[in-house]
Amino acid sequence: MPTGSSRAAAISSRSRGEAAAYGVLTHHFFGQAFIEMLMVGTSWRRRGLAGTLIAHFQSMSSGAKLFSSTNMSNRPMQDLLVKAGFRPSGYIDNLDENDPEIVFYSPPKSSVT
Repeated sequence: MPTGSSRAAAISSRSRGEAAAYGVLTHHFFGQAFIEMLMVGTSWRRRGLAGTLIAHFQSMSSGAKLFSSTNMSNRPMQDLLVKAGFRPSGYIDNLDENDPEIVFYSPPKSSVT
């Protein structure tokens, strides 16, 4: 992967010609890897696609910090991140009115050789 803060990756999952899920990994969050977007189509939820995308981004970031965030009101995403090994790292007020953004952190994972 090229160096610099402009690195980004978009991964999508398709089934029967239909976009089922996608995720976007950037390095714009203080120069750290950040899962900026993770979306799963309504009819494709609860099938492990989001977890698979997160695991792929974790493998791409092996040995480096990885962050993501979600609103306090988005409990399913919070649960998914915790299940994937992320832990809360802080929160940001005033992005969405009365719905703080929780920042999550996945510790660096060393490469298994």
